[in-house]
Amino acid sequence: MRIIFLNQDPTTARIPRTVICHYAQRIERFLGRRARNAELSVIFVTSKRSRELNTRYRGKKKPTNVLSFETDDCATTFGDILICPAVARREAEEQEILLTDWLVHLFVHGALHLFGYDHVRALDERRMSRLEQTILKK
Repeated sequence: MRIIFLNQDPTTARIPRTVICHYAQRIERFLGRRARNAELSVIFVTSKRSRELNTRYRGKKKPTNVLSFETDDCATTFGDILICPAVARREAEEQEILLTDWLVHLFVHGALHLFGYDHVRALDERRMSRLEQTILKK
């Protein structure tokens, strides 16, 4: 899996590249060849940009922690994972977990969305949550 990093919010913490690559390899292990050939962009966005996109695409007028967008450019490009570190920081503090751990969780969550997982129905939510927890196990 090829990961491209873009930081549109220079005031934020970063996820070490080695950490993301480790979890990208774990995603590949569980999802197979399709994931191995994928190219994903991980983009840190500001709260303002997150709110704009969340309003436009989900009808929710507030910033969100992660959004995933599929791309149709070519066979290997799966999409973009947009993470809002400001929202993630607040959530990590509320949950009393390390920000890096929560950012990694959001990366995995966003990637699974790009590979067809969702949490609209309860059964799908359980399935996605189990896979997230399996991938995130240390």
